[in-house]
Parts: sequence; structure tokens; C-alpha cells
Amino acid sequence: MDDTPKLGSDIVSLGTDMVLMKSDTIYTESEVLPVNADAFPMESDPVHMVSDGLPMESDVNPMESNTLPVKSDHPHMGSYTPHMEADPFNKDQGIFHMELDKSTIDPQASEYKYDDDPLLKAFKVMEVIGRYRSVVPATARDHTSDGNIMFLSKMCNQIRDKQPIQMILPAFPFKSPNRENKVLGSLPDKGEEISLAHLSGLCAAIGDVYEYGAKLTIVSDGLVYNDILGVSDRDVWEYSHALREMVVENKYDHIEFARLRNLVHIHEDVSLDGETYEKLAPEFRQELIKRYTPEGFDAAVKIKSDENICTTYRGYIKFLTKDLEHLHVDDGTKSRKSHKKHLGDVAKSMIERGAAFAEAILKNFPGYIRLSIHPSNGLTKISINVLPRTPTPVTPWHSALCYTVDGGFMYLWREIFDADPEMELVHKNGRPWCYRFKSELYNWSSPVTVDPIYPCGMMITPVNSTSISEIDKEKVQALAHENSPIVLRGITNTHDHELIAQKAESMDASHLSASDFDIEEEAEDSDSQELEELIRVGWVPFDGPNEEKDANNTKQSTTSSPSK
Repeated sequence: MDDTPKLGSDIVSLGTDMVLMKSDTIYTESEVLPVNADAFPMESDPVHMVSDGLPMESDVNPMESNTLPVKSDHPHMGSYTPHMEADPFNKDQGIFHMELDKSTIDPQASEYKYDDDPLLKAFKVMEVIGRYRSVVPATARDHTSDGNIMFLSKMCNQIRDKQPIQMILPAFPFKSPNRENKVLGSLPDKGEEISLAHLSGLCAAIGDVYEYGAKLTIVSDGLVYNDILGVSDRDVWEYSHALREMVVENKYDHIEFARLRNLVHIHEDVSLDGETYEKLAPEFRQELIKRYTPEGFDAAVKIKSDENICTTYRGYIKFLTKDLEHLHVDDGTKSRKSHKKHLGDVAKSMIERGAAFAEAILKNFPGYIRLSIHPSNGLTKISINVLPRTPTPVTPWHSALCYTVDGGFMYLWREIFDADPEMELVHKNGRPWCYRFKSELYNWSSPVTVDPIYPCGMMITPVNSTSISEIDKEKVQALAHENSPIVLRGITNTHDHELIAQKAESMDASHLSASDFDIEEEAEDSDSQELEELIRVGWVPFDGPNEEKDANNTKQSTTSSPSK
């Protein structure tokens, strides 16, 4: 008898959800479909936007490299110096490397669990963060090694206190004011959803190597800059409020938010709504400038004397040219020269506001690991990519997202997608959501919505009530071979296991797992929250042929994306 596994598809019933996945590999016993982004195809030659995120403070003046002894909690190690590569974050691999001088370790202490040492745990956490880290700009001197010593020290303090790794990220201000050519509107869209999932994945991956996990606090810099960019305070409120709803809806429990009022500590007990926020926003902004602007700070002087600030200033000019292009109309009333001068003045104002905002974060979150969306020399902050698989920094509030049939993502200006006849605009709840490459696989006999799942797979939901017997099996199977798993949500008759078996057979499915993941039947014996989580994130147990399934032996492991 031929025991060679046959290529086919699996259907799994999760209550009202059906999951179909390509099965060209057989997993047995406790194995599950690994959620590893590298296992799924992405775009072959993406064209990404030039970095143009909203401003943050530039790096401080580089200091000379120092190698500092580190105190270990290990009883037989004492103080020692980690031997690190000149660049402990390999730029090609993005992985943190560390050599330990094992000659200082007492060989008789073999029973001691070295993994319990805070410093070694901190190194593991740094390795995870390294998979998200952006490279140091070619024009900057690399001070990653010096910065890592500081970050490891902060992590060790948190680990000793048995606290989650606390990270702070200034980001998600508001959508670009250029909503005709650059972004899809004033509210978060699929780009923000993917970005938040990506950042939640960072925290979850840290939880795989450190038992107390991680928390990421996102502090919006929207009110810091919006008035000088022509964005209303109400737009900032609506954007930030929608982000919070998105986090709650998707249960990204690792992510928290802070507002500008939490930095200036005024009106913190006031319940906010859109109207109240608009009323108090100018006061929050002025208090930031008054309290935290460094004494004697002069943006014009800093631009001339500080190489990093000068580079930041030029970067601002570059993205402002696109952000504010709608303000310049070549009708003869305003010269191009005067428009460039206006951009320069705006950029200088951003430099000043950014200095105050950076100081406020430092004072309010001194023990946190400082993350940044902007490239840096690695000395005072860890620069990360907030969108997956982006070789250059790009943010969802300065771009639109497009997905491909095979699971790839592209981030470009909306005008580029609008001009491409191969693209089509997708709406969700009546508003623009993202773009996608046109494909007949999305056109079913009855209308459906298709939404990509991070980090892989697709969610398909019929617009009208549809029985499992009525689904378009050829297109489901074709999609599953392009981007697995396929989750069919809102399908009726999913508790009819005989009908499911017939449908699976008609699709040449090689395996069937229907009864084992019926939520109603399993509710008494399983953790309902765990089953709900199973549906939410798309983890799909895979049953090998003729194997006894043991849910207690099934281990799910979070893989950060991109994994390196």
C-alpha cells in the first residue's frame, strides 16, 4: 500500500467557522500548522515608499563606545563582561548575538538553571526584538552596541521584579493630510490593522521566551504636530479612538495607549469624548511646549550644528513635499520658492515640537524600552518597522495597503494603486479599506467579503446566508493553495458532520477534522476562551492519518514576523 502523503486540503469546523488549508505535509500527534510568515510567499519584488513617517526627536550626539561589566544574578558568575560582536545586531539577519565567557562559570554549578538568570533572559528578549529592528542608516555611526547595554540593563530590572517587558512607542498620530493622493481617508484602515497585529506579535513572541511577557504602550504624537500640518484636533481624536476600538475588537491585549494629557498631567480625570477633546487639545499642546522644550533650544542653530538633527530636518522636508502638495497650486499667486520656504518653516517647527515630546517621554517613562519608527544610530532607542517585511521604514498613516492572492502585502501611495488597472479598491463598512490585485478567485456565485489574516491566510464571509453545501469548492480550494489557511466565517450547517464529510470528499480533501473542533460540543471539556482564541488568530490543528488526537499535547508557538 502506498503510504506517500497525497496533496490535498483539510477542512476544520470551528463552530460557525470552516477552515480549509493546503496539506502537502503530514503533521502527527501534537503538531499543528506552524504560523511562520516565512513559510508563505510574499511579493517577489515590492516597490516600497520612501520613509516619510511623522517626526520624532533625532538621535543625541554619538558618544564613544564603552564596554561595561554586567552584574549577573547567577551565584557562580558574579560580575563579568559579555563579549559581543562589534555589531551585535547582524544587519543581514537582524538577530542579536552574544558570547559568554564561560571560563568564569563554576563547572560544579551544573544543576543551576542558567535560563533563570535575568541577564540571559534579557538577551533572549533582545533577540526577539532584533527580528523587528530596522537597520542603522548608512550615513549614521552605528552605536547599537552602546545602546544595547542600556536596554539590557533596563530589561534586567524588569525581569528581576518579575514584570512584563515594558516598551514605549511614539506613533500612530493621524492620517496624512494628503488624502487625495497618499492615504484612503482620515480613519485607520487595513494598514493600521496589520501594523497593530505585527506589534502584538512582537509582544507575544517575547512571551515565548519570557514568562511574564511584554506590554507595549503606544503614545500618540498626533496633538504634537497636527495644528502645524493643517489636521484638526477632531481628526486626531477620531483616528485614535478608532485605533483603540481596533485593539479591543482584535483582542490585542499586549497593547496599551497613552495620550498627550498623560505626559503633561492635566485634566487626567476628565472623561473624554470628541467635543471635550477638541476643547482641551490646545491646552495639552501648549503645556507640552511650555514644560518640556529644552532650555535655549533653537531649531535653526541645531540644524546647522547637529548632524543628526540636520538629517532629520531634510527628512521632514522630503515627506512634507508630498504631505502638503495639495496646499500648493501653481496658479501664479504663490511661487514655488515661497512654498519651499513654507515647508522649511513647518519642518523647523516640527524639530522644536519633537524635542519637547522626546523629553516628555523620557521623563514619564524612564524605565521603559524606547522604540521608534524612525531610523537611528541605536544609541538611545531601538528603531523598528511597524509593518511586516518592509526593507525601508514605512507607516500605515502615510500609505495605503494592497494585498496579493498569495498573501503578500504592498504599501504605497494611493495614487499609485489608483493608476494601476490591475488593482481594485476594497471597502469595509462603507469606507475605503485597502487595495487588492484583481482575481477571479474573489468572484463567487454569491457575493463574499475577503479579508487577509495576519500573518497568513484569508477570512471569507458570505454577504448572505450560505450553507456549506453551497460554497464554491473550486475557488476555495484554489485560494487554499495560494494562501493557507482559508477561514470560512458565517457558513450555515457547520454542525452537520456528514455534510462536511461529503464536501471534503468532493474537494479531494486528504484529511477531515470536523467533530473535534465543534465549539458547542467541546465547550464542556475545553477552555472556551482558548477555543475563541483559536478562531480569532487562525491557529488550525492538523490531523495526520490514523493518529489519535490529544488536545493536551498540542503546543502552539508564536512566531514573530518576520522570522529570521
